[in-house]
Amino acid sequence: MKKFILLGFVNLLFSFTYLQAQDIINPVSATTTLTAEFGTNLINTINGSGLDAFPSLTADHGMSVFGNSFVAINETGSIDFDLGGSYLVDGLAFWNQNFFGPVPGENGIQEVLISSSNDGVTYTPITGAPNIFAQTTCMSCPSEQFSFTEVMTSFIRFDVINNWGEPTYVGFSEVAFSGIEATVPVENVINPVSATTTLSAEFGSSLVNTINGSGLDAFPSLSASHGGANPGTAFYATNGTGTIDFDLGGSYLVDGLSFWNANATGPGQTGIQDVLIYSSEDGVTYSPISGATSVFTEAVSTSSMAQQFAFTEVTASFIRLEVISNYGSPDFVGFSEIAFSGVSTLGVTDYTLSDVISLYPNPAINIITINNKSKIELEGITIYDMNGRMVKHLDVKNNNLEQTIDLSDLVSGIYMVKIFNNQTYTVKRVIKN
Repeated sequence: MKKFILLGFVNLLFSFTYLQAQDIINPVSATTTLTAEFGTNLINTINGSGLDAFPSLTADHGMSVFGNSFVAINETGSIDFDLGGSYLVDGLAFWNQNFFGPVPGENGIQEVLISSSNDGVTYTPITGAPNIFAQTTCMSCPSEQFSFTEVMTSFIRFDVINNWGEPTYVGFSEVAFSGIEATVPVENVINPVSATTTLSAEFGSSLVNTINGSGLDAFPSLSASHGGANPGTAFYATNGTGTIDFDLGGSYLVDGLSFWNANATGPGQTGIQDVLIYSSEDGVTYSPISGATSVFTEAVSTSSMAQQFAFTEVTASFIRLEVISNYGSPDFVGFSEIAFSGVSTLGVTDYTLSDVISLYPNPAINIITINNKSKIELEGITIYDMNGRMVKHLDVKNNNLEQTIDLSDLVSGIYMVKIFNNQTYTVKRVIKN
């Protein structure tokens, strides 16, 4: 098993595990609405108890007996398999109830609906999954193997519709799945380690409130809600122009930010409006960031969501906000929280795709272009939403300089674009307007 781990995300690391052919996912547990019979246990169907090799997708299963299979009263019902983590699942191996039974094979599952879920609550049918399992009458039987459209999932559900004719019981022997273990970056958070400003603090507020998550309902986060702003959860200063410098605590490839403005519980109209955003590698020389926002939205409610922005990726150890204006208060200016997104440059030489792959425009409306300036051979591009659900996949298998992707069928929001070959990968963040 070959694991690539990308170092240096602050507060949230992630990895993709690239498994070799016959990549086996054995569920860690299983539950059912069916009523077990003969003292059988559903655990028998995921622990390899009847297989001649385990773990395996191709082993033979011996004669189904009470100690190595599961038998229930013949009825419709569901069986939920907990995979023990998040996986990109693309197939399954199934061993039906075999020779054992009043009539060999007739109590095996016949028609079935297979669905996936990320939370174990909401299930969606899997495109291309089998809807029927074969009747099995041998005494030592190989698996029945299926492939289907890859889904990101943590749970698989079988809705059992009927068996092969036996009037009393339904059952099966074993199941296993194939795929790639993948904890996809939902939020790649860089929280500054310190901040300084030329502005004069008011009300005893501290700039550290804007980087420590003190008002957020989740931390670290790029998308959490911020409660009512006050001197203990936000920063207020005398109204005027000035700079705020954020020390990221290391060198990062930064490609976006989340910003929570001062909201309605503080002095009115104090939120930052016009702003210039710069980056620096040494904390002395700053350069404007291409594509960075120049305006923050006024937060008018007592609880505010993050304003999220993407910009051209920069290498930076420091980010500067130059405050130009607020939303009208003659006395004060302030904001609640800020965080950045990106990856540490530590170990980035091990991930050459990060250096040679770029994505534009960002934000995008309907089309994005992947630029592969070194023409490294690629294999695929997969896009995930912020819930980690795969929403689009392209088999690339070329070294073209540019690859366009149509996003017109996706709703507005933030997506993670994973670009990969058989050795490595990179992940880019894109905003679809």
